[in-house]
Amino acid sequence: MKTLFSVLIILFTLTLSAQDGPTVTSFTGLRANLGAFALVHEQRVGDKFALRGAVGVRQAIRFIDRGEDDVEAYYAIRPTASLAGRYYYNLGRRAAEGKVTTNNSGNFVGLALSHRFGRPLYSTNGDYRLVATSRAELQWGLRRQLGRRFDFELTLGLGLNPRSLNPLSLVDAVRLPRVGWSFGYRF
Repeated sequence: MKTLFSVLIILFTLTLSAQDGPTVTSFTGLRANLGAFALVHEQRVGDKFALRGAVGVRQAIRFIDRGEDDVEAYYAIRPTASLAGRYYYNLGRRAAEGKVTTNNSGNFVGLALSHRFGRPLYSTNGDYRLVATSRAELQWGLRRQLGRRFDFELTLGLGLNPRSLNPLSLVDAVRLPRVGWSFGYRF
C-alpha cells in the first residue's frame, strides 16, 4: 500500500511540473523486441495526452521437469492486445533545450491494460495451452528518436492482476515491477 501511495505522489508531482510547448502527435507503427512484435497506433486526445492501442504476438517458453533427467520444453506464439493512456509531461522542456520532440519523443506516465490470450497461434505441442492473463499497470517511460522513422522506448511499470484481486490480500494482486523495452518503426 505504501508503494501504491508513493507512485501516486510521484505521478501527481510530475503532473504539476508539466511544461507548455509542443503537442502530442498521432502515428501508426511497428514495435519489436526479442520476445514480441506488435502493430501500434497512438492517437492524440489532447495537447499532452495520447491513447495507445496495440495488437501483436509474444513468445511463450515453458520447461517442465518430469524428474530423473526428463525435461520437456514447449514453445508457443500467443496473441496479445493492449490499450494505454499516456500523459507526456516534458515535451515543452525538451523543445526549449533544443532536443527532438517529434513523434512524442519525451517522457510519459500512464495506465496500461493488457491481455494475453490463452490459445496459442503456434505451438510445438498441439495440447499446449496457456492461461489467459490480464494486467493493469501504472507506467513511467521514455521514447527517443533514432533517426527519421525509428525510435527506442523504455517503460517501467508496477502491475496488478485483476483475476487475483482479493479484498483480504491486495499484496497477492501486486506484481513485481516490470521493465520493458522495444524498438519502433513509424509508417
